[in-house]
Amino acid sequence: MAEKFGVTEKRLLSQRISCSDCKTPGEIMARLVAIQGQDYYGALWSLALRLPGARVSDIERAIADRQIVRTWLMRGTLHFTSAGDVRGLLRLVAPRILKGSASRNRQLGLNEKIFARCAEIIHKRLKGGHCLTRAELLSSISESGIAVDAARGYHILWNSALEGLICFGPQAGREQTFVLLDEWVPACGAELSAEELAERYFSSRGPATLQDFVWWSGLKITDARAAVGSAGGTLAAEAAGGNTYYSARLPRCGMQNSEMFLLPGFDEFLLAYKDRSASLDPKHAEFVCPGGNGVFKPTMVMDGRVIGIWKRDSRKNTLIPIPFGKFTAGQERAFARAAEKYREYLFLTGL
Repeated sequence: MAEKFGVTEKRLLSQRISCSDCKTPGEIMARLVAIQGQDYYGALWSLALRLPGARVSDIERAIADRQIVRTWLMRGTLHFTSAGDVRGLLRLVAPRILKGSASRNRQLGLNEKIFARCAEIIHKRLKGGHCLTRAELLSSISESGIAVDAARGYHILWNSALEGLICFGPQAGREQTFVLLDEWVPACGAELSAEELAERYFSSRGPATLQDFVWWSGLKITDARAAVGSAGGTLAAEAAGGNTYYSARLPRCGMQNSEMFLLPGFDEFLLAYKDRSASLDPKHAEFVCPGGNGVFKPTMVMDGRVIGIWKRDSRKNTLIPIPFGKFTAGQERAFARAAEKYREYLFLTGL
């Protein structure tokens, strides 16, 4: 089994959770390539917990400074990525996603002519550094006679982002806005090949399998296999349980056995892999993602394993652990230390 060579502990290292050599939000974002971004505030914590001493304001500043960008990327889901990687990732993963959306487009009554007209409207409304909320942007499209009811509006914006026209911009209170990608992030960064993506995935997520990389990247199995083969010289391979696990050199440090990590719901520690059984016992999967609905709850991780979930009670300003089994005295102490780190991240005087 994978546990024989400590796959979960190595993943905590490669993901810079238990030990980080990164100094800035932009640096950790570039190392991770991309992270899930459905939960905006959860994603901020995903980045901060990989940067010792980082506070929420540090991550928000990096976003405002346009070092980090949020848009739809791998598998057509929301991600954060670095300014230098966003275009390379779009060119690499978006064509297949857009091609696969043809059936959904027909169901929604959308076609290339409508998308082109929407792109004209969006460009006109955002040109010149303007930013609009989702409601404002869809209102502009609706006023032109194009229906944006049901899922059509979302799909129009989704398509525009994958085409490289728009991305998310600055916050408007608790709501995010849209901006033109070319204005928000001037063209920078080199082309991103499938081989480089494979190298960076296994460097920041390994040990992981080819199937994990296919799941995460959304690339075709043939392209992913070729990319891993080309990157083989930079990766170490280990066989376990009938699978081959690839990884790269890890930081020269590690975690204390008594350390616990409070991860947000969509953290890459779980979501970056097709097979999550090394870190999450399948019998507990229902607690983390009820009904397999795609909504992941925040998790408690200790010794490389998910041992429960947690939540924040904002009314009482406290964190509540929900372990799969009874907490030991050591786990209670570890949770208290982890909660203190989260408190410092939020810069609160008390939870």
